[in-house]
Amino acid sequence: MGTLGILMLLAVVGFPAFSRWVDQQRLLGFVNDSSVQLVRARQEAIQRGVPVVAQPDTGKGVLRLWADVDDDLAFDPDTSAVNRTTDYSLGQVMLPTQSTVLFGGPEGMIEGLTSMPDGLNAFVFERDGSVRDVGALRISDDRGNSFELRVEPKATGKTRVRMYNGAPSWGDPAGYYEKGNVPSTGAPTWVWNGSAAGSGGGGGKGGGN
Repeated sequence: MGTLGILMLLAVVGFPAFSRWVDQQRLLGFVNDSSVQLVRARQEAIQRGVPVVAQPDTGKGVLRLWADVDDDLAFDPDTSAVNRTTDYSLGQVMLPTQSTVLFGGPEGMIEGLTSMPDGLNAFVFERDGSVRDVGALRISDDRGNSFELRVEPKATGKTRVRMYNGAPSWGDPAGYYEKGNVPSTGAPTWVWNGSAAGSGGGGGKGGGN
C-alpha cells in the first residue's frame, strides 16, 4: 500500500482503526507465513526422504526449520559432509519486529508435538508425510487475538490455522476454531478483538508447553 493509499485509509477509518488493522495484518501475516513453511517442511520430508523439524525459538522470536538427516532431533550438521547428507537448514520465520506478536495463547503456547532434547516441543514431519506427534503452536498479540497452527491427523500431517474465540455467540465453549460461518446462525467463527490489553481487551498470552 502506497503513501497516498495509507492517508486515504486513515481519513476514512481514523488512526485507532488503522492501527488495529496493521496489528491484525502483522499477526495474521506471521501465522500464514508459518503455515506455508509447515506445508513446505512436510513436502521436503517426502521428497528428500528425511525427517524435517519445525521448532519455535522464543529467545530469538523465530520458527526454525531444518532437515534432521540423522534423526536425532538436534540441528548438528557435519560441515565436512557432502551437502544434504547431513542436517541442513530450511530457513526460519521471524516474529514481526516492533510489534506485540508473541508465541503463546490463552490455552498455552504448545499442545502436544514431539519432545525435543534442547528446548520446546516441535513439529516433526516423517518421510511418508505423517507427523510424528500431533499438536499445535499458538501465537497471540496484546489485544487478545490468538491463533494456533495445528497439525493433525498423524497419518497425513495436515496443517490447519485456527483462531481463538473466547465467547462463541453460537453457544459452544471457548476454543480455537477454523475460519468459517456457523451453519445455524451464519455467525463468523473468527472475531477480532480491538483493544490492547489493559484498555478493555480480553484474552492473554499463555506460556510453557
